[in-house]
Amino acid sequence: MQARGLLGAWVAIGGLSIAAAGTSEHLNAALAAYHRNDFEGAYSAAVAAASDADFPAQDERTRHSTLSLAAEVALKTNRPEQAQLFATRATLMSEQSVADWRNRLFAAMRTHDGRDEAESLTMIARNWGRDPSTLPAETVVRVLQDTREPQFRDARFNLLQALYELRWQPGEGRSASRQWRELSLLLLENNDSQRAQQVASLVTDPYEIIAMRADLRYRPLLKSKYFDSDPKRAARRQIESLQASVSRQPRSLAIVRRWADALMRSRRDAEAIAAIVQAEIRIEHSADGTSAYDDIDANYSGILNTKANALRNLGRFDEAVNVLQKAVELPHRVDLVSQPINLAELLCGLNRPDQAAKWLPPLENASAYGKAQIYLVRLTAALERDDRPEVDRTLSYLRQHRADAPGALQEALLRAGELADARQALLDRLADPILRSVALADIQTYFERPRPPKDAEWRARALKLSEDPAVRAEIEKIGVIERYLWRYPDN
Repeated sequence: MQARGLLGAWVAIGGLSIAAAGTSEHLNAALAAYHRNDFEGAYSAAVAAASDADFPAQDERTRHSTLSLAAEVALKTNRPEQAQLFATRATLMSEQSVADWRNRLFAAMRTHDGRDEAESLTMIARNWGRDPSTLPAETVVRVLQDTREPQFRDARFNLLQALYELRWQPGEGRSASRQWRELSLLLLENNDSQRAQQVASLVTDPYEIIAMRADLRYRPLLKSKYFDSDPKRAARRQIESLQASVSRQPRSLAIVRRWADALMRSRRDAEAIAAIVQAEIRIEHSADGTSAYDDIDANYSGILNTKANALRNLGRFDEAVNVLQKAVELPHRVDLVSQPINLAELLCGLNRPDQAAKWLPPLENASAYGKAQIYLVRLTAALERDDRPEVDRTLSYLRQHRADAPGALQEALLRAGELADARQALLDRLADPILRSVALADIQTYFERPRPPKDAEWRARALKLSEDPAVRAEIEKIGVIERYLWRYPDN
């Protein structure tokens, strides 16, 4: 299947011989409006073209181009349901293009049609996936996030297999280990152990390996000749690989960020800070208006976030606050949400709720997951101010949106002292086939970093929860607890 530019298809219509005038006139009007950026007018004319009595008599290229244009302008005018219908019709034709499938995908995202999201992205991967631009990491992650429920299992399985055939990678030093871990399990469940072992060999992230060791469902893969199940060795290899990538890609700040983050998570905080300081020196000494890195706006705030985490791990909390404030105040940063939330969370841990609330970003800037984190900080600040109405409001939101961030609900309940509900939230995660591995990985035994008093109180509750008899009884059925004292917990 060959992708053809959608606009090129529309322009080509001018040279077609169209027997009946109705569709042609409406389509020409739609094209003219589109080129004037009059998308409302283009939508009305495109719909008229597709609805005209002579539309079925047109040749396929004309019909396809009409439907493609209608889908495009329906998206631009915030009509996702109509866009999905038009795009679906366009993708059923032999003239279908990657643009049609993208329109269908983006419309499905906005109509919350998880199955159509997965099926659309699978078609893009299978037919145009050799072009990395067709599979941006954020889109893949979003679709996988939207298809976690059991009813999407088959569609999700097909998508993961299509990604595996491409050996898809998210880029910027990131790993697709989480996707390969899940696919290996789905293959095991389908009794395809040989292919499951091959897929598992691509799981190289230490945290994902810990998740596999913790979850008994992966036990058949742990002794596979293809799979190295030692997470500490994986962490060392990850650090070495990222360090080499820094040398190969000296203008990528994203790679420096991933390298420093890997160092920090493995308790090599001083090395992480040193790597970041070197990057900061390069940035500060850029001359003649040129930048030392090509991706500063996208990654400078993130690399400062890693520096703050390393300082926090060393107990240098005030320094960590200052670094995060610098990250939040960068003038051209791309991520407007993550660092403000992390700063507010750190201030809550330092028992500064009023300061924390001032740094929170607007809800409309955040993803569904980001909104859950904002509500967690709001809840924490409300608890510290003893504002019970706000506590109730924020907890209600997190309960209603538990699917967006199950771990955030569990943490919120712990902080609120609702220990029985927190236990049930953890048991629910352990019972969920998709959430189970991460839930088990979260409650392994890690090195406990220094924490300010409030944060230490929350962590003590989390550790006590993992020792709860009901939780332990469930873990004995489905997993194991091991010690990883060379690594920090992820929270």
